[in-house]
Amino acid sequence: MHLNGVHAIASGLTLGRKTLDSSENYLRQSVELPRPTKRIISVIADTVMMPLALWAASSLKSGRPAFSVDDWPAYLAVVCVSIPIFVRLGLYRAVIRFLGHNAMFAVALAIGVSGVVLGIIGFAAKLPMLSPSIVTIYSCLSLLYVAGSRFLVRYYLLTRYLQPTVARVAIYGAGDAGARLSTALATTRAFDPLAFIDDNKGLHGRMVNGIKVYPPEKLPELIKTKNINRILLAVPSLSRRRRREILSQLEPLGLHVQTVPEFEQLVTGNATVGDIREVEVCDLLGRDSVPPKAGLFEACIRERVVMVTGAGGSIGTE
Repeated sequence: MHLNGVHAIASGLTLGRKTLDSSENYLRQSVELPRPTKRIISVIADTVMMPLALWAASSLKSGRPAFSVDDWPAYLAVVCVSIPIFVRLGLYRAVIRFLGHNAMFAVALAIGVSGVVLGIIGFAAKLPMLSPSIVTIYSCLSLLYVAGSRFLVRYYLLTRYLQPTVARVAIYGAGDAGARLSTALATTRAFDPLAFIDDNKGLHGRMVNGIKVYPPEKLPELIKTKNINRILLAVPSLSRRRRREILSQLEPLGLHVQTVPEFEQLVTGNATVGDIREVEVCDLLGRDSVPPKAGLFEACIRERVVMVTGAGGSIGTE
């Protein structure tokens, strides 16, 4: 009896693992479907949910579940008006995992336009199901559904399907570069931005892209409480002297420090904010680098045998 029970438990665990693996494989296969197929699925889902939103709006208005076959023109109008507007405004062209504030604006605009058109149709055709009050409630519910469903899928993609978080980071610099960097990092789980650090007292306590800004002296505490293991410098416009001072302040913390490209590289288009790189020797200089003069070098070393001491270090290698 004891052995049979053990075998039964083992079989159940194996079955559970197989079910879980099958579920994960099914979800992964769904994510990797061709883009046209995903668009068709989105259209079908909206075709089903938009009439349900109208029914829910009518039920909320009347205070009880209400459905009548005579209201079919209103349900048909909802589908025939909303879906083409969604298509025209690009809701089905957006890549879900890259949704941002612009996508939210497009969703609100599409719902608003469809609500106005439905209100006009209801008034012209004298459809009680499309009265102004019901259309208003319907628009609110549709906004919750359309925006909520897409951002829910986006959350799933970023937390379950994409690569796991590699680093929990604090971004030093809450200016334009820091804000753009946090936006770029939001599309991947390789870096998880948890806090902004900035010297500007006017920004302390404020939120940038949903992330709180802290003063530099709070960084040791944040490292412990938020388990931060990396710092990204997003201050491309600062002088090398100031960058050296910041790096000196960060050195005792013992964290991996990386930086965005310099301001000149961003302006010339040779790099973007998302091009995170390691801190280089030139970043550690307390001044702007001075380009070498070939003439002076040639006067000393042309046609001569030269020995470089300390060639294994960073300066000797350069």
